[in-house]
Amino acid sequence: MERDANLNIWSVVYERPDTADTGFGRAVWSLSKVFMSQAKVNIIYGAPRSSSIGKELIDDINLYGVPKGQGLISGRMSFYRDAATLLEMLTNKHDPNVIFLHGPFSLPLVRPLRRLGPVVYHTFGSLIFELTYSFREIVDTADQSKLARYASDIPIESAFIRSVDMTVVPHQRAALELAKLYRLRSDRISVSPYGQDIYERFHGDEFFSDADRFRSRFAGKKIILFVGGYAWNRKGARWMLRAFGKVSKHVPSVLIMTGKPAEHYLNLAGELGLKINEDILLPGIVNDRTLALLYASCDVFALPSAHEGFSQPVIEVMAYGKPVVVSPIAAYPTVRNGVEGFIVEPRDTEGFAEAMGKMLIDDELYSIMCRNAKKRSQQFSWGKIGLRLLHLFNVLIDSDL
Repeated sequence: MERDANLNIWSVVYERPDTADTGFGRAVWSLSKVFMSQAKVNIIYGAPRSSSIGKELIDDINLYGVPKGQGLISGRMSFYRDAATLLEMLTNKHDPNVIFLHGPFSLPLVRPLRRLGPVVYHTFGSLIFELTYSFREIVDTADQSKLARYASDIPIESAFIRSVDMTVVPHQRAALELAKLYRLRSDRISVSPYGQDIYERFHGDEFFSDADRFRSRFAGKKIILFVGGYAWNRKGARWMLRAFGKVSKHVPSVLIMTGKPAEHYLNLAGELGLKINEDILLPGIVNDRTLALLYASCDVFALPSAHEGFSQPVIEVMAYGKPVVVSPIAAYPTVRNGVEGFIVEPRDTEGFAEAMGKMLIDDELYSIMCRNAKKRSQQFSWGKIGLRLLHLFNVLIDSDL
């Protein structure tokens, strides 16, 4: 389609998107490149070490870095003021505009900006539900900054979410949570899953040669991968360790767990008779290329999450043709039980171990699931998801006229 030069999409996001590896930043940049087919795309982001508003044109997308101070409250207040003023100055009110707010950080802008065009709020799901599953992690790691963010963002979400024209979430469970918690009308919530582009960024002969060299370090052993980031508790790490302890007794294997574990996970591994750096490898927080290498090298991906917004690693590892064993919340909407892998309740460590073991010893089943995973991942491209969102924006604009 030709670009409609009159359509302006203004995204507001916490972090600079073109250099972001995960989260809203990565999604904003991926979607923006799709939106360019039909719109002028502009992004306002928080620039923490800047004293003035900066403008750059990158890949035909306008980026505006608005300073945000160090103080949680004062820094945000100055950002909201400057971002709203900037939008007022740059927005042509005679053209159709969509204000696309990403994450609770940006929500206070909804009321001053509604007169510029329909406002769409993009979130993973209810912060209250997320905090419920993250609280133990915060306590274990004494993460006061994360607790402070929840303490500020939950009231923001509660105060402003009903003012937006449309809320976009990645799956139906998140939609139901928000509808119930905030009494949002169902016709004002849209479900749009995330896409993946890591395979497009990391593949080719040199990349796969590196993956083969890494894999050769584990001759005779299967590789099971768990991606936990900073949220091991919410991702079900304790259940992952227990399940691996069971499967490793029958299948020679190694468990690679990315992310930042609290001390009690290391203690649990010892209690289960598992040795760090031998049975379990802990590479820490990894960059995108290293993560892609792990995707390409592993035999099975496992994630017994208790709560997810959208589990992007699941669709990313499937893009490399790897089957998965995941909890129902991590599976939705990408995995079908018995097709691309197995869906098992997170606390069912025996079931998780059985599912992993079944795939690792049944070569025919494994090959079928690998092919299915690769094929399924292609349905979750940013291109397809971005075009669906553009259609949603056009519907909102038509109803706003």
